[in-house]
Amino acid sequence: MIPKSTCLALAAAVAIVPMALPAFGQWEKVKTPNISRAPDGTPNLAAPAPLTADGKPDLSGVWMVAQTFVDGVPKYGGNLAADLKLDDAPRLRPSAEALLNQRVQNGSKDFPPSRCLPPGVPLMQAIPAPFKIVQLPGMIVILYEAWTTFRQIFTDGRSLPADPNPTWMGYSVGAWTGDTLVVDTVGLNDKSWLDMMGHPHTEALHVIERYRRSDGADGNSNYDRRSRSLYKAVDSYRKLAVASRYGVA
Repeated sequence: MIPKSTCLALAAAVAIVPMALPAFGQWEKVKTPNISRAPDGTPNLAAPAPLTADGKPDLSGVWMVAQTFVDGVPKYGGNLAADLKLDDAPRLRPSAEALLNQRVQNGSKDFPPSRCLPPGVPLMQAIPAPFKIVQLPGMIVILYEAWTTFRQIFTDGRSLPADPNPTWMGYSVGAWTGDTLVVDTVGLNDKSWLDMMGHPHTEALHVIERYRRSDGADGNSNYDRRSRSLYKAVDSYRKLAVASRYGVA
């Protein structure tokens, strides 16, 4: 086990924009309720973001991440620091660099999802596959089509566990700051990778996500990742991904 000492802050800005995609589904004639519609009955994707009964933006719906692909691999899912210059990239400690090099040299053969294990957080959010957000009083649930897994984000005011038992998806709590949902996740095991290249992290990884829905189809997300012991200094970087409403009838 690598000692939990120094801190890494990895910041990523994710823009969510509309994308033309067909609305597949078993009930294609069933209309999505509570959304603004044009006179012809089609969804008005430029309408203001819908609100829940307590006045918060409603994030509910089916969404999908879309990214530029490089050699058949999602650009940022493949390498979290794809756009960074060498001097701006996080500086790995020797033990972490050796592990990353090993994963690269063996063709990422031990990538957890290749063995039907969850990608973990935050990589799960960078996978270009549909996911469904279900917003409830006191809880938000994210259902991922890929690997048939899920996340629970508790919004009932509870605190993060002080000494969590590490899991693949961790433990998440959320709170609203204005129209932005801020999600804190801890308790992630060190078996998941930050990206498909194999950037590692420890069980001290702390992921902070900020979700904001700007209108009927679009939104913005920001990610801040902190992990101890694997990197030499506190570094920051940005990445861009694209997501859209997958299908609204």
